[in-house]
Amino acid sequence: EINQKIKAVFPDFTPYQEELNSAFSHYKHYYPESKTPFVVTFYSNFNAMAFPYKDTLGIGLDMFLGRDEEIVTRLTPDYYPQYLKDDMDPEFLISETIKNWIYSRHSQQGEYESSSQYGVRKDFLSTLIYHGKMMLLTEALLPNKSMENLFSYSKKETEWCLKNEKFIYQNLVQYKLIYSTNTKEILAYVNPGSFTPGLPQESPGGLGKWIGYRMVKNYFQETEISLQELISQKNDERKILRMYRF
Repeated sequence: EINQKIKAVFPDFTPYQEELNSAFSHYKHYYPESKTPFVVTFYSNFNAMAFPYKDTLGIGLDMFLGRDEEIVTRLTPDYYPQYLKDDMDPEFLISETIKNWIYSRHSQQGEYESSSQYGVRKDFLSTLIYHGKMMLLTEALLPNKSMENLFSYSKKETEWCLKNEKFIYQNLVQYKLIYSTNTKEILAYVNPGSFTPGLPQESPGGLGKWIGYRMVKNYFQETEISLQELISQKNDERKILRMYRF
């Protein structure tokens, strides 16, 4: 049944392959020595949207059948809450695949072996900046994708973020989160969810990635630094924070 549904939703993978090839060529512009991965599609048993491994990039097509497909709606909410089902749509296939691939290429050894892992650095701020850099690089590879598509946010959620950017930052300062080394607090801000704990219910999940991206993008636009230099730069989180304007 599921294999038939995959064939029905993805009768021809060519348009997706062309979009992926475009992203890989953008990456090659920044990293000329990089190898373009060999893309394979597979049935992941609803376990992995994308699985980068060495020079191969696997895509679990069952994870993109469509949020309203009956097979998806029947998945047990204990393991697949609604916010995850909302992302299981063909519109997110390219951005989620490229995101996973970038994280796998720019993470610590063995850290990013599956799409369920999210990088935690030495403290809250350095984690936000790491994710912000990954999202800025994703945006550079997918220049035609909307903010909503890149972050898997709805229009309403993106508008909430933009309108409340100052409030979000003040919240981090007020609750002394910026330099927190508490892994639970860090993960609450970067892991997916129906909203970000400690913020209003209207907030989207994983807001740490978005605010990190805003900090990094602001710094990138205000300096002469190249994207490659920015990505490879170490211990720059305080410098980036100092230049942050919202």
